[in-house]
Parts: sequence; structure tokens; C-alpha cells
Amino acid sequence: MYEITKINRNQMVAAVAQVANKPITEVEKLFEELENDTEFANKLNAKSKKLKISYELLFPIPYARRIVWYVLIRIYKPNVVVESGTEKGLGSLIIDRALEKNAHGQLFTLDIDIYAGGLLDAADKQRISLMVGDSVESLGKIDNVDFFIQDSNHSIVHEKLD
Repeated sequence: MYEITKINRNQMVAAVAQVANKPITEVEKLFEELENDTEFANKLNAKSKKLKISYELLFPIPYARRIVWYVLIRIYKPNVVVESGTEKGLGSLIIDRALEKNAHGQLFTLDIDIYAGGLLDAADKQRISLMVGDSVESLGKIDNVDFFIQDSNHSIVHEKLD
């Protein structure tokens, strides 16, 4: 986990505005929506401190590139989101928060590691479908994917399969 600098953040805002064909002011408001969501940040930090590997984390938890996922999901309002590469589940929780703000959508998060999703509690797993196994096989079981985030094996061969 890492923090982004102010200049990187501004570049991310501009890039999302360009890609989504939205005014920078609208995209900026969505970045701020997550950045200023203290309820979400407090819950995330509390969950993170309970992890056995919490010593690996920065506090407060930085959202880094995941804020872009949040903003794009808020803009496009997809019905089905797939995240390939759950790891601890930080991205999953951020995506879930965007879907919650949209008041609709389902998240499927895929990982090959049986220990993935350590940040996800029982309530989260009511809303988030964590699928453990080969991501290509798991992806084949999901219909009508509207938004796909490839954040697992970044080899060219694997990414072409996903």
C-alpha cells in the first residue's frame, strides 16, 4: 500500500475526466467524496488493525490507485463489477463502497489464494462474492460483466486470458 502525491492525484483526476468525458470539477467531487468519507475510513482502519499482518499496512489506509476505481464505478454505475486479485480486500471494500453509493451493483472478487479477503467480514461477504480459484475459470461463471478490474497476475499471457 502506498500514498499518492498531490501532483499524481491531480493527474489521476484529469485522466479520469478525459477518459470518462466528464468535467474535472465533477470528477474532483467524486475523489473528494471518498477522501472525505470518514465513516468508511474509520471502518476500514478498524478492520485493518485486526489483521494479523497489520504491520504491513500504513495508517490511515491510503487508497492509492483504487480511488480511480471508485470514481469510475460512481460515474458508470455498472451492474456487475469483477475484480481479479482480491489480496487483503482493500480494493473490494472501496468498490463495494462505490456500489453502495450508487445504490445498486454486485461485486465479484477473484483470487487464487485461499487466505485472500482478510479485510472482509461476514457482513461484507453478504454483499461481496469472493471466488477463490483460478480467475479465468471463475470469470467464466459470471454473466454480464459491466466493469472489469485486472489486479492479479500481470503477465501478458494471464492478462490476455482474463
